[in-house]
Amino acid sequence: LGNETWTTILLCTFVVLPLSLQRDVSFLERFSGAKIFIFVGIVATVIYFYFTLPPVPSTDALNFREKWLLIKPGAIKSMGTFIYGFVAQHTVHMVFRSLSPSKRNMKGWTGVSTISLSLSFTIFLSLGMFSYMTFWDKTSSDLFHEYPEVPLVSVAQLCLSVAILFTYPMNLFSLRELVVDSFFGDEMETAQKTMEIPSEVDSLITQESVGESSDMGDLSWIAHAALTTTLWGASLFLAVTPTSLGDVLNLIGCISGSLIAFILPALFSYQ
Repeated sequence: LGNETWTTILLCTFVVLPLSLQRDVSFLERFSGAKIFIFVGIVATVIYFYFTLPPVPSTDALNFREKWLLIKPGAIKSMGTFIYGFVAQHTVHMVFRSLSPSKRNMKGWTGVSTISLSLSFTIFLSLGMFSYMTFWDKTSSDLFHEYPEVPLVSVAQLCLSVAILFTYPMNLFSLRELVVDSFFGDEMETAQKTMEIPSEVDSLITQESVGESSDMGDLSWIAHAALTTTLWGASLFLAVTPTSLGDVLNLIGCISGSLIAFILPALFSYQ
């Protein structure tokens, strides 16, 4: 546990923190394509083992109902983690602002979001289906826990860790923007209204610059770094302190996941 803890601290310090100190999400765009290839490779690995690993002997007697229809004990307990996987609405506005000006409209956003959700659905459905059909009721919540300790599995685990590392800063950006808007929003709005923009400068503002300003552009670099480091440190403490990450995800999913993923979007749509 000690080695895992120090590994987490080192990775978060030298990889996650520098990424989180960026002022907007544009820096992360270059990693999006790499993450897609990483997950495609993980899916290919799972499919490969589905066809090459021998069947688990204890699952031969399972019938169709036991394999596909029976709800096992613990399903309700893990519902919080399941719901947590649907929580992504808090990053939508940043993704929209990162689009090119030609796509920063309802038609462009509909196309981008449809392709993204379809690709995500296909990848994660394939991961779940093929890993489950490999081990059936012996499937572990840890994706690679039941697979043999071979180099291919180690590479897949490393790739999954890298993909998660590059996913974290997006959530921190959203939290940071929420803190800024909640505690400094009025002051920033007042300061912006009192600023006089010369007409010759105003004429240089083009459509390409609209929506691309950083979420922390009105804070000094010192304040930006201090706030980011504080949020990063708090999340790192929560990451290394609990003995079970599953319990943390269950708690967060039950408390806030249901509201963010299902209840609030329906209320906003109704309104």
